[in-house]
Amino acid sequence: MAYSGSKTKNIKTTKNERETFSINNAEIIQLAKSGLAIENHYSKLAIVGTNNATELLRDGDTVTVSCCKGEDGYVYEGALEYKIEKMDLKDLKPKKTKLFMNVGDPRKEFSLAKLPNSGVGLARIVRTSDFKLNEYKNMLGGRDYEKDEENPI
Repeated sequence: MAYSGSKTKNIKTTKNERETFSINNAEIIQLAKSGLAIENHYSKLAIVGTNNATELLRDGDTVTVSCCKGEDGYVYEGALEYKIEKMDLKDLKPKKTKLFMNVGDPRKEFSLAKLPNSGVGLARIVRTSDFKLNEYKNMLGGRDYEKDEENPI
């Protein structure tokens, strides 16, 4: 499909042309990650990975962004009403089942530790190469458990 102004035209292409002039899912994911890095750098909110947000949204529009339905986020027109229910976690009674959390994002470890639990740990990433990075040693508490590795990158 070729775009010219507001018109589109279907044209035949070879597999090689499609691979050369289009981006794959991995590249789309990398672009989304780059967008999040830019959002964090400028401390501004961004909606990443939408199909047509730049066509539909204009400066000054009020929208509600929700990810309460799982991994996919939804953008709704206007400011939707919502209710925040707060509870004092100190009043929760201990359960018989112990809950341990294994967290993959070290930036969230301390905030998640505030939830009722029997322990929070940082998920260890399995290394599939011989590269030695000393990555765990330099994390909070890592020096107590990680040995020095030769030739860290």
